[in-house]
Amino acid sequence: GSFSNTMDYVTVAVPSATATDFGDLITAMNSSAGVSSETRGIMGGGNNGSNVSNMEFITIATAGTGTDFGDLSQARHSPAGVSSGTRGVWGGGYAGGNVNTIDYVTIDANPTANATDFGDLTVARRQLAGCGSTTRGLFGGGYASGHVNTIDYITIDTTPTCTDFGNLTRSNNVLGACSSNTRGIWG
Repeated sequence: GSFSNTMDYVTVAVPSATATDFGDLITAMNSSAGVSSETRGIMGGGNNGSNVSNMEFITIATAGTGTDFGDLSQARHSPAGVSSGTRGVWGGGYAGGNVNTIDYVTIDANPTANATDFGDLTVARRQLAGCGSTTRGLFGGGYASGHVNTIDYITIDTTPTCTDFGNLTRSNNVLGACSSNTRGIWG
């Protein structure tokens, strides 16, 4: 019912009934996407009544408040994020219309900086989900003029435009994804 700036955490190896408060984002919003290295997490894009371009980072091992990282190239909500552990990439989203924009940052950069253009998705869409390995990122599903089953892939540490990977078994949007270094799953 309202925008939130709450961040929660769990210890992945320890089952828990509830998450623990981590701290607060600078901006209360929804529909952002995250990327991470082993030490730093970055949330990018979102909606707080209008589209936002800001990226905020946290040090994963230390609870606390988000810190400004820079801006995506375009204010938008509902993108997907993928990362190699070194580079974080955001693809797609909604900015008054569906976008095919892909941006990237070096996650552990110091000083932090604005995102740089990476290329384009094969289909402009929002509400897609990303997963990948240390070398390849996948963007699957989403909403264009209807639900999408498209899966695109990128080689994360180079900057070409996406290439068609194949299709999900059905067209979906507002989905989630996770992966090991060898298998990606959308649900």
